[in-house]
Amino acid sequence: MSKFTKTKEWLIEEYVIKNKSRSKIAKECGLTESGLKSLLNKWNIRKEKLNISKETLENLVNQFLSHEEIEKKLKITQTTLYAYLKKYNLKILAKPRINSQYDDTYDSLISQLYCDGFSSTELAKEFGMSHKTILAHLEHYGTKIRTLSESQWNHNQKSFPEELNNYDVIYDLYVTQKISKKDLAIRFNCDPCVIDKVLKNMNISVRNNSESKIGLVIGEQHWNWKGGVTSLAKRLREFFGIHQVLRVLERDHYSCQKCGCKSNLHVHHIKQFSIILKRILEENPNLDPIKNINELYNIAINDSEFCNLDNLITYCKDCHWEVHGYNL
Repeated sequence: MSKFTKTKEWLIEEYVIKNKSRSKIAKECGLTESGLKSLLNKWNIRKEKLNISKETLENLVNQFLSHEEIEKKLKITQTTLYAYLKKYNLKILAKPRINSQYDDTYDSLISQLYCDGFSSTELAKEFGMSHKTILAHLEHYGTKIRTLSESQWNHNQKSFPEELNNYDVIYDLYVTQKISKKDLAIRFNCDPCVIDKVLKNMNISVRNNSESKIGLVIGEQHWNWKGGVTSLAKRLREFFGIHQVLRVLERDHYSCQKCGCKSNLHVHHIKQFSIILKRILEENPNLDPIKNINELYNIAINDSEFCNLDNLITYCKDCHWEVHGYNL
């Protein structure tokens, strides 16, 4: 950690009274964010716990204020505002704010290119705008914005199968004929998670793992049996979610490292989680994933590759799908 040349009083003034972010203070005093966090903990410097009531936030929303105006009035960050909006199930009512250089002709042009097959991400790069600004132009012009599934098909220059919008067809295939999500994905040339999303959007009850396995060979007799690593993987996923996700989000300033989006954020393993776990299991062949789950868990959470935050990166939901290269 770099040498801290400021005083405790200075830190209280900047962090508590002026309510500056940790990232901004860290830059000002030459520390890393983790170093600053350690210093705050050492001196027990805390901000008062924020508590914004639903009535307060709802009142500001009903005044048709923009995100920026509400953040300024409440003196909070965009991330905090989105968290409270989600908590109280509220939405910003203000129309997308158009800057002074905005020209109505861009609406028509962007809409035409979007309808011709360009993605919002491609248009953002083409016009030098953010992804959200492109969506604001499309919304302002009244253009129907493609769903995530439709966007993935469009990205691969394919037409979205009309059958996936037909409730009767999907109900018959999945419920009546009991075709699995995996087989439906093969039929429609997409990923099973897309089928899962279609089923949930149609309010069709999705079969759980036990129901899906009725009549199948399961357990140790199944050709895909992996020695019962499910419980171990689940515990390690929980460790990842509790101890690693927040640190990576803070490091990446709560923004997608591909498009800059600050909502629907995921933390992605550059080297796959499953590959790291497989390597750990291969290095410990005498330990059984069921009988020795605690030993393997302790080995994994102390493994340098598993704990390497450089193997983790923040993406928004759309970019995460794109990085995984789903064949939609």
